[in-house]
Amino acid sequence: MTTNAKVDNPHSKLPVWTNYLDLLIGGGIWIAVSVLHFAIFLLIVFLSLLIGEMTGLDNVLTVTFLFWALATWTFVILAAAAFSFTSLFLMVNFATKQNIAAAFAIKEVFNKLRRQPKRMLEAWLIQLGLLYVATIIPVLTVLGVFLLPSTIFFAQLIGCCILSQAWRESDQKEDG
Repeated sequence: MTTNAKVDNPHSKLPVWTNYLDLLIGGGIWIAVSVLHFAIFLLIVFLSLLIGEMTGLDNVLTVTFLFWALATWTFVILAAAAFSFTSLFLMVNFATKQNIAAAFAIKEVFNKLRRQPKRMLEAWLIQLGLLYVATIIPVLTVLGVFLLPSTIFFAQLIGCCILSQAWRESDQKEDG
């Protein structure tokens, strides 16, 4: 609801949440989609480790182990970043279109990335930074641990506004 409102009008105030059942259903659907995205990522990690096992490259005593380990870790880290990026913007697409097909429209995310790479990458990095700060700072204090759910919630709320703005700007560049 917030993301959809911010994509439509970036200067609007945060919407009033009234229909909690719709919000719960939409959130539940997005959680299921996120679990599927994460399962696909885990499958890629599993396959890369399986390839190392089948070829014998994962043996520490071989000369090629270091190369295989560095290549696999690099691949996994880049895949994690790609999944994180696409998942966040698929969430924005899902929130604006309100259908499950939008949660898998990877081509649309990459088309928007092609039009506005700087803004979309900045929004993604800001969202990640907000979530890390919202998690780390409360954990550093004893009483702050109790504030962790609210700090993460507010970081996600601010991050959704930033992601929505980047999503909207990629549409404006397409129109202009």
